[in-house]
Amino acid sequence: ISCMEPLLWERLIASAERARGGTLLVTDLDRLDEQGQRELRYVLAKCSEWDRPPRLVTTALPELEALAKKRLFMRSLYDQVAVLRHRIPLLCERLDDLPELCRLLLAEHSHTEGRAAPALLPEGLAALRSYAWPGNVRELSNILLQVLLWSPGPIDGKAITAQLSADTTPEEIHLPIGTSLAEAEQALVLATLHASRGNKQATANRLGITRRTLYLKLARYGKLLSKPIR
Repeated sequence: ISCMEPLLWERLIASAERARGGTLLVTDLDRLDEQGQRELRYVLAKCSEWDRPPRLVTTALPELEALAKKRLFMRSLYDQVAVLRHRIPLLCERLDDLPELCRLLLAEHSHTEGRAAPALLPEGLAALRSYAWPGNVRELSNILLQVLLWSPGPIDGKAITAQLSADTTPEEIHLPIGTSLAEAEQALVLATLHASRGNKQATANRLGITRRTLYLKLARYGKLLSKPIR
């Protein structure tokens, strides 16, 4: 279960049921909102009553401990999930993992977007290696998603550099007179997704549409996109 998206009770309990006797993995715990924290705490309490409760594994940024100390994250939930902690090396400390991480992330994003996974060219990988990755794997995932949405074919160094050099996200887009409504909509949706750093729920909220509608639009763009939108 990823906490990058809102957690729903039905989804949580169904996942916990499937994980009976196995492992329930909850990722990006530091992104969990207050309501999601209460839902997860309640589900874990229910699991403790089962004969074969799932083993719980969570991932989060180190800042989660500070959030708990400031009471910005439910302390009882933190104490429950932080029994045995293991530090994962920063991405900049394990750049040899980049090729495999990129392959997995591109495959995941391509499947979500209904597209074939593009090839990552050597110059694209070299551009990724030259970056410091302060946001670790989460930032890598966002960058690859943005490149996937804006680039139609194999990912080269230029496509990677264009995203990595975007230190600030523009708050407006400019379209020439004569742009069709369909092209204008596509540019606006993709620019909003970029500004939201790949977060689809936030993108849908900013556009005033449902997440399902956003997924349908992105799937259509994936089929129609034949050249990068500038």
